[in-house]
Amino acid sequence: MTQVFEYKVDGHEFLITLPTEFRNSVWSKAFRPIQKELRDLDETMERVVIDAKAMEWADPIPMLALLISLAEIHSKKTIYFRIPSLNLLNDGQKRVYEFLEKEGFLSVMQQYGIHIVEERLSTEAMTDAELNEMSATTIRKMQERLNGHVYYSNSTILRAKVVDLGNMKSENQIDNEIEKELEEIKHRISSYLKPSQLNEIIWKTSLFLTETITCFKDY
Repeated sequence: MTQVFEYKVDGHEFLITLPTEFRNSVWSKAFRPIQKELRDLDETMERVVIDAKAMEWADPIPMLALLISLAEIHSKKTIYFRIPSLNLLNDGQKRVYEFLEKEGFLSVMQQYGIHIVEERLSTEAMTDAELNEMSATTIRKMQERLNGHVYYSNSTILRAKVVDLGNMKSENQIDNEIEKELEEIKHRISSYLKPSQLNEIIWKTSLFLTETITCFKDY
């Protein structure tokens, strides 16, 4: 089992290896130097590779923190999220990749051009468009094959999302972003709840999003 959250430089590649259990405690002890290295990568570093082949568990905060850091550099580097062959996943891997797909983490990767690659595939001669199509195909395969391995169902309110607050120049843009997210939540969960329950969740979520986005905007 891979227990260490670590990085190394290999030529023009910056490699981050995720542990078997990517827990809050592992992330909190090791992430700061990795974050600093990502922000300070020089122009000769062409690729960033996230090696997630050993991962069988991921807490949400470490994954979000990693994706935020990758989103900061996505326009400057080619980024890969490397997973095992989908034909060879063990139960823990099936569970964690289903979790990443259902909770929106893989969608964030697509949004920021992070290429999801099965380890058996060669990407050397691929264009960005081909890499993006390959990532989309991999996610579709996950949706088809990975179902029922996580230990919950229909319990998601907020899916993973990375928002570039630097592009928001007014309070109206922030309000619109929050309203868009609330409408998505309503659409996703309304059939499972009574109107009073739905209204309470939407109200509490609105407060949470407003306070969180405003906090990071000020920061």
